[in-house]
Amino acid sequence: MRSLTRRGFTLVELLVVIAIIGVLVGLLLPAVQRAREAARRVQCQNQLRQIGLALHNYHDGHGVFPPAGVARRPTNANDCHGGGAVVGDAGAPWTVLILPYLDEQARYDRFNFNAPFDWGFTDSYAASGNSANSPNQSEQIQRLEKYVCPSNPVAANYPTLSYFAVMGGGTLPSGGTQYPCEHGGGRVYFNNGMMWRNSSVREAAVTDGLSKTFLIGETIFSYIPPWCCETLTWASALRLNGGDSLMTNAAACVHQPNSGDDPAAGINMWGELTTTFRSFHDGGVHFLMGDGSVEFVGESIDLNTYRSLGIRDDGQPLGGF
Repeated sequence: MRSLTRRGFTLVELLVVIAIIGVLVGLLLPAVQRAREAARRVQCQNQLRQIGLALHNYHDGHGVFPPAGVARRPTNANDCHGGGAVVGDAGAPWTVLILPYLDEQARYDRFNFNAPFDWGFTDSYAASGNSANSPNQSEQIQRLEKYVCPSNPVAANYPTLSYFAVMGGGTLPSGGTQYPCEHGGGRVYFNNGMMWRNSSVREAAVTDGLSKTFLIGETIFSYIPPWCCETLTWASALRLNGGDSLMTNAAACVHQPNSGDDPAAGINMWGELTTTFRSFHDGGVHFLMGDGSVEFVGESIDLNTYRSLGIRDDGQPLGGF
């Protein structure tokens, strides 16, 4: 009887198979990553729509959209803080004010609205004018996933914020009615949008049209830079530090979407935080419009059109937007 022997793979054949597998993985992996990012973008859009619904329900209940943040003791008639801002000046931010309309009533009830919503809790930051050991600290540092874009790579234990209110649009340096004040490093306050410090904007005041005006935009600036601090949270309203202060939950349409420096590098973070909307998506930034719809605004949008979209009542034509 003839014996049968099994022939195994030769080394060359094995190498060919490994090479083919490597090519297939190289082709499939980017497709899988693109599919995952597409799913994350859809979820990000849905979260913005839920925020939009909550903002409109707040408007229905109060007659106005919420302010970006409450300033208990503004230092001038335009409701902005400069030198002289002290512990306790920061009231509740918009992210806290709309919690009951996001099915977060229990969390809303745990905040003390007579206590500060500043950003600093450590002793070193308390010494420079921040609210160490605020009664709200325990809630502020608890992450709320509804405010975090799934594409945001920040560690899961950090209470970051992926969405900023749009307080207006325009150019720098400051000057004119849309610039209540400007501090060091280009930290600006605008009041020609739909939400800013102590604002109370009604739908009827948005004469450019709700579908043509930004309400909320994406940001990447609300996370821990390695050179900075530990307490810029989704429920913080104001950063106090010596004579300068800035909003920590709102920005204006000044610079092109996704432009500027990486905040992780520690380059002019504070100036860009209030003047630039950025995302972790390639090609553009999601914006919630005043009517509750969501638009993906490309990085190459005409800058004048983009700035005008941040303004509620400038009457400028927006072309094909």
